[in-house]
Amino acid sequence: MKRLLLIVLLASVCANAGALTKEQATEHLSMLLPSPDISQIKLSAMPGIYEVVIDGTTLYMTGDGGFMFVGPLRDLRGQAGPAGQANTGVLTREQAEKRLSKPFPNADISQIKPSAMADVYEIVADNKVLYMTGDGGFMFTGPLFDLRKQLNLTEQTKSQMRLDAINRIGDGNSISYAPAKYDYTVNVFSDVDCPYCQKFHSQIDEVNALGIRVNYVLISLVGPASYRNGVSVWCAKDRRAALNLGKQGKAVEQKKCDNPLAANLQMAELLGVRATPSFLLSNGRLLIGYKQPQELLEEVKKAAAE
Repeated sequence: MKRLLLIVLLASVCANAGALTKEQATEHLSMLLPSPDISQIKLSAMPGIYEVVIDGTTLYMTGDGGFMFVGPLRDLRGQAGPAGQANTGVLTREQAEKRLSKPFPNADISQIKPSAMADVYEIVADNKVLYMTGDGGFMFTGPLFDLRKQLNLTEQTKSQMRLDAINRIGDGNSISYAPAKYDYTVNVFSDVDCPYCQKFHSQIDEVNALGIRVNYVLISLVGPASYRNGVSVWCAKDRRAALNLGKQGKAVEQKKCDNPLAANLQMAELLGVRATPSFLLSNGRLLIGYKQPQELLEEVKKAAAE
């Protein structure tokens, strides 16, 4: 009888080990959100995952409170898996492509691997980061957070994607301003005619004096005239001299040649550049918008230390 009671007690404990309470959710979320006001918590359609509503926003958490992700959560169970293939819980490229065919037709999967969250795979498709359960039954776009380590796992992946992308651009497709000796390098997506890009460039000597090399990756977000000026700068015999003129709002001699501006813009869009200037740091983090020289130095130091 004692043994039977012990078995029942252990079964009860195991059954409730992953049951997320409001108190537990609040405790775990407080690491990222100050004083989270949870209005609702309930089991979602995805096994072991709880739907948590905070100020009208729906988040999802594992039963142990260790991971959190942002929706929407897509139920893909109505979609048939690959014909004749047993569901092993190990997500294959073929299965992922089949499941993605409706929400993301013709998705080009470049990477698929297990994530830090149990039974969830991280998929990179068309430069987007997605997540799918091992059986292909559920999918979400994130971001995915490790609450115990206070890490944005999706941003980590995106940071590496940005670094890979800027390595593909290389120094050969940028215009560099560097002091004789420098400790840091920052890649700057910049528009010749953008007012805040011009403001930043007016302080380029101060930035260099702080030991920062600046690699300008020229793009055009302002309009056709800015694109023509960007091309003319690139095609000039002395690119730095032409860029200095353009950044001062002065006329740049119009020229045409093979140039990387269209490819740079495509890359910028994939990286999430929405405005200029945008700064890509050594750890892959993207800073959007103008930064004072000293402010930029603090950011590049933090990036270098990671």
